[in-house]
Amino acid sequence: MPASVATGTHHVVVCADTGRAVKERKESNNCKGSKGTVTVTPTGPPKQVTISWTVAPVPLVSGSVSGQATNGTCSTDLTGGGSCVVTAGVGTVTLTATPPPLPLPLPLLPFKDWSGASCTSTANPLVITSPSTNIACTANFGP
Repeated sequence: MPASVATGTHHVVVCADTGRAVKERKESNNCKGSKGTVTVTPTGPPKQVTISWTVAPVPLVSGSVSGQATNGTCSTDLTGGGSCVVTAGVGTVTLTATPPPLPLPLPLLPFKDWSGASCTSTANPLVITSPSTNIACTANFGP
């Protein structure tokens, strides 16, 4: 099978002497289709997706986010953001927003909500189960 064949279930057709190099009395019977089907499965490593996060407003005033992943790994950066890379369709990411530690010279901004195309929620922690595409989330802090 060529590598370009899509995954899924297919019928196979086999043809012989397509260039008509062998002279035959009947040239129209050189192909035969399978009675059953063949299942083509993907090969290679499983697809990985990234769940990334940022903090708004600036993390020093508002807080930070930590991520935990099953079937993957997470890392954070100095701006309070970070990312988790998980196996598509089977990984789970849990994002937890945390206000800054006290004392602060500024008023404490509590966690408000999550925003982003696939993250709109007020739940904390936010659990993203079996993502199949990359997702970007923002933890919003404020009154």
